[in-house]
Amino acid sequence: MINTVSGVSNKVASDAQTQVRRARDGLSFLLEDQPLIVGALGIALGAAIGAALPPTEQEDRLLGSVRDQTVSKVKEITRDTYDQVRDTVKRADEGVKADTGQPVSEPSSTHS
Repeated sequence: MINTVSGVSNKVASDAQTQVRRARDGLSFLLEDQPLIVGALGIALGAAIGAALPPTEQEDRLLGSVRDQTVSKVKEITRDTYDQVRDTVKRADEGVKADTGQPVSEPSSTHS
């Protein structure tokens, strides 16, 4: 029984190390080969956070519909950037799996 528990524990630890290594390799690929996408994602994320904050009275008075149009555009750009990053990460993941001989599986999407 102890050997079985130890074997399972070692397998879980090995699998976790493999997953961390794959994630690190994918992130390295993204940062090195696609720095503009990473930068665009950071800008889009910051803009999306700013757009999610409630408008102030002064913003409504001074900007009105311009703010609403800008928020809509930021949301669109954020969606597009997310899709580009997701696709790039998927390609990087497939490359890492191909290099390590692991089967490629379809990721589950949490994006609506």
